[in-house]
Amino acid sequence: MEPDDGRYASRETDHRGERELAPVRIPVWVFWLAAALLGPTLVGLGGKWLYSLRPLPTPRPPDQTAVSRSSKAWERIPVGHERCYLANNVWNTDTSDSRLEQEIFVLEDSNAPDFGWRWRSAWEMFPAIAAYPEVVCGVKPWDTPMGSMAGFPFHPGEGGRLTADFHIQLEAEGTYNMAFSLWAVSDLPATPENIRTEIMIWNVNAGQRPSGVRRGDVTVGGVTYEVWVNERQHDAAGRFKGTWTYVAFVARKRVLDGPLEVSAFLDYALREKLLTPEMYVTDLELGNEVAQGAGLAEVRGFRLKSEK
Repeated sequence: MEPDDGRYASRETDHRGERELAPVRIPVWVFWLAAALLGPTLVGLGGKWLYSLRPLPTPRPPDQTAVSRSSKAWERIPVGHERCYLANNVWNTDTSDSRLEQEIFVLEDSNAPDFGWRWRSAWEMFPAIAAYPEVVCGVKPWDTPMGSMAGFPFHPGEGGRLTADFHIQLEAEGTYNMAFSLWAVSDLPATPENIRTEIMIWNVNAGQRPSGVRRGDVTVGGVTYEVWVNERQHDAAGRFKGTWTYVAFVARKRVLDGPLEVSAFLDYALREKLLTPEMYVTDLELGNEVAQGAGLAEVRGFRLKSEK
């Protein structure tokens, strides 16, 4: 055996008997690759973080004094001689991490009422829908019935034509949309368990992406709408475990004045078998899906017309 003269110490042990590890050399290209892959992500996250720190504007008050108003969560105010109601809908504030201020108001109540809502929701790095201040006509499956609207519920495609007339003044910034919403159920009464299809008509889109995948386009009233479908939509708030088919018609340009032929969208859903003639359409709603930012929506001369 050769004497231990220290020639092997660098491979096995040093003079104190501790393990000596050879230095690890990482090729320079690994650092360049990591920078190329992670750099845009880190820059994007940094940008989102800075964006979330900017001042949040305050929406201006409505043009005229409100005859009725409320900032209480889930408050409802009858409009249209109690045929419809405003709802201070805050359905997803528990899961969206949103700090939300929101108010609904009635400017003038009549057969074609004037009303609206304001919102202010903190900037977020990853914004999610927090609320949907809205007007509801008919029976919404998620709400306790309030009032009655002639023409609801009805079977889609049974011959009647549903049209919405309106004039909207919208001042907002941030991430939001404005959309009509209709619920179709398999049987009455209208309850979450009976929901089969949700149809939304986005007349304004500011930074939102619909659920599901894009299926094509449809033109109604000279405006082209993208069609998005999710056949297993669920309650993002987690209160209901069922699923249904979600259909979103997203306008490529803002639609702030009616009339809007709602039945044309139902006809498309029937042709594509997203609705069936046996279902009941129980209501029509109009509101803003709010994620972040601030805004004021005033809806004037709102009227629904159902003709056989």
